[in-house]
Amino acid sequence: GVVPTLGTGGVRDERVGVTAVLYPQPFGLEAEWNWGHGPTLSRDGTRITSESLQGGYVQASWRIETPDAVWFPFVRWHRYDGGRKFGRNAPRTDVEELDVGCEFSPWSAVELTVMYTHTFARTDTTTAPYDAVRGEDRLGLQVQFEF
Repeated sequence: GVVPTLGTGGVRDERVGVTAVLYPQPFGLEAEWNWGHGPTLSRDGTRITSESLQGGYVQASWRIETPDAVWFPFVRWHRYDGGRKFGRNAPRTDVEELDVGCEFSPWSAVELTVMYTHTFARTDTTTAPYDAVRGEDRLGLQVQFEF
């Protein structure tokens, strides 16, 4: 196997990001996007260089209050194209996914979230040659306690 090299001067890693939030009262909208350059494995897999990157997400949500709980149904689209900075050898990754879910809070200290994700495209960065995954689905469940 080839071990990628890194120049002695390091790799340029610079980004600029924009975030906008309209808190759900009852409708909410949230967006975050970033552009820049960061560490990325070269196409031939021999060195880590600085390449362009860009990505972020847009999310719409709704706050619904009932006598017993607060509900936050949401839909989120996210996209990223660039190096996976914290992945081994910073492989280039391409992600495009859509999430649909709902957060349910029966008490102020407890949140339950269920989320369905459809993956249009995602680079599998676990093992080279970093193939693309397309048309995958997953279901996520989360319980969060505040104390």
